[in-house]
Amino acid sequence: MNTWDRHRFYTHIYYYKYRALREELRQRYPEYRVRQPNFVIGIQRTMDEHRWRWNLTIVKGKLGIDKRRQDKIIRRCMTASIGGMQQVLRAAVAGHED
Repeated sequence: MNTWDRHRFYTHIYYYKYRALREELRQRYPEYRVRQPNFVIGIQRTMDEHRWRWNLTIVKGKLGIDKRRQDKIIRRCMTASIGGMQQVLRAAVAGHED
């Protein structure tokens, strides 16, 4: 995915996909600031590592998760993503074994 496509993808997720949820949260909890960092893992286990690290650094304002913890979080998310895709593949294969 080139830079322009990635920008359009993140823009779509931020402005459209979860817009109603953000608005509802803002109405119900006006005393809080609503932010939406996006953490996306693609269908072929692709990810924008820079975006993930940026989000992990600024989530909740000044959370500032250090690089070591970021590495651990990213590794766990990638492992979970791969495991989930393998389960989907197994289910699809089993569904075709008639």
